[in-house]
Amino acid sequence: MWRKIKSNFGIMASSIPTEDGKRLKMAEGVFPIQDLPDDILDILFEYLDMKTKKFLRTVSQWLYDQVTFFDTRFRHWRIEFTDNNHDIQFMHLNKALLKDYQNLKIELALKSCSMDNATKEDVLKKVAPFLHVLKISLAGDEMFLMELPKFDHLTSLELSCSFARGQFGNTDALMHDLITKHSAQLKQLNLDHFQEFIVDSPGCPSLDTLRMHNCGVKPASSIIKHCHTQLKTLELNHSSIDAGILASYPLINLQHLKIHSVSEIFNVFIGQCHNSLTFLSIGNVSHFPAHPLPNLRELKVISWMFDINSALEQCCNSLVKLDIREVRGYPATELSAYQLPKLTYLDLGMDCDPLVRNQLLAKCNKTLNKLIFYNTNDEQLLFTELPQLRHLVGNFNTFVGCQFLKKHAGQLVSLEICDWIQTGKTLIDFPQLNFFWYNGCHPGGNTKQDAKFKTPVLKDLLITGSGLKTSLTNLVQGYEATLEFIAVALPSRFVESCFSQDLPKVEYVLLPKDTSPAVIKKIRAKLPDTAEILTAKSAVQQALRDRAKRQSLYYTQEIADCLIYCMYGGNDTF
Repeated sequence: MWRKIKSNFGIMASSIPTEDGKRLKMAEGVFPIQDLPDDILDILFEYLDMKTKKFLRTVSQWLYDQVTFFDTRFRHWRIEFTDNNHDIQFMHLNKALLKDYQNLKIELALKSCSMDNATKEDVLKKVAPFLHVLKISLAGDEMFLMELPKFDHLTSLELSCSFARGQFGNTDALMHDLITKHSAQLKQLNLDHFQEFIVDSPGCPSLDTLRMHNCGVKPASSIIKHCHTQLKTLELNHSSIDAGILASYPLINLQHLKIHSVSEIFNVFIGQCHNSLTFLSIGNVSHFPAHPLPNLRELKVISWMFDINSALEQCCNSLVKLDIREVRGYPATELSAYQLPKLTYLDLGMDCDPLVRNQLLAKCNKTLNKLIFYNTNDEQLLFTELPQLRHLVGNFNTFVGCQFLKKHAGQLVSLEICDWIQTGKTLIDFPQLNFFWYNGCHPGGNTKQDAKFKTPVLKDLLITGSGLKTSLTNLVQGYEATLEFIAVALPSRFVESCFSQDLPKVEYVLLPKDTSPAVIKKIRAKLPDTAEILTAKSAVQQALRDRAKRQSLYYTQEIADCLIYCMYGGNDTF
């Protein structure tokens, strides 16, 4: 592996001129990496995945220091205490504190109800010099927090009440104390299940992100008074703000607004920040106010009987992404004559009215790049031309759905389906498909009815659901020579059916944690020696992050959540 890394360094670096105009060369097989300036090293390290960087840190102290310096992930530790992981998290914490890192950053989450307050206090004292992010669940008896000095580098604070009002009744006082101590340095504040402030909130001159869930009117109203001019992101979920405060302290620079279950002040928000908004997510709203949104790029709606026409009239010229998957019912199905000239992403979900869907597709057919929809029974779809479509998500297990998929197969680079196509023995050729995610129940088993996918350039294959009734190669063909990354989140008895042929170019295989050693051994025999088979949660999460960085065009948070949930019963972020 070291020989391969040296060769790659030599090829990349020899094409980069140094300050005197000369090019670095390898001498007798040894590449002088130490001679490279920092800006060139930074470029070279960007090309390496996490696996290679971890290996480089074992080669020499110099490489250990350089990799740690240029990749901040080696200096950013996330320690999360829950009820069942104290031992392993203490091990991670002690390991982080033993390292003599420059600019060590620690993100600490104390969400364990079983950890006593003395231990929590000890942990906070240890990490205090390096603490940048703190997430803590309060029961109301953590009075030691008031005695601790402020954390000098803390910029993000997330506070939640472990019970609806706190078991011991002091959660609001503790919240106020923590915010007051760090008010001058906080950039992000998340609050969950708080109702009151003891006194008026202090100023937060650097705060640009505020998220509140199940909070009363007073907390948000008090904070916004002091940061309304610089606030960029505001999310209110089952929380509200005093209308009088909002009128007196307008959010003139707000860009990202998520507001659910507080429809009574929605019109006020839009009236204040309609010129600055770039992202809007709304719920429990039926009609959109008549304020133009000239800079809105993304709109997401979760509502019953939402008038989509009134919203699109205000942002049609700037909208890039539209998500109406959670809309149930449409008061009017005839849309106005506007076009959607910049729309590239459209999520119609399961229940979009066919007439509305067809009108939307007609308004953005020249620019649409990604389409998500699940109701494929309408024959009108077969007359829809989408020349720029590259990413498709949905359920195509109908005759119309199958024909729609065949019509666009030649231009797709990514495909996600939820039920295998069983409308007769059909071969669908995907000459450009790089990414395929199957997420469904028991495909295959009836070879006379199952469609076959031909995927000659496939690189990423993800399979989640309840199982396979047949070998994967009976359903997807031609990928063996190009596949690089495969993740299987199926019950263990179905895992082996995904590996019936040799896969000479695979780099990573992600498997469920309960996959038996015997199955892993059989899979290993079909892979190259350099391929890694990962089953541990931390390794799978890291592999997903690395792959998402390399293939950011295809990977989304939804995909990561689904894979991690199927494998381990939890979720993760990139």
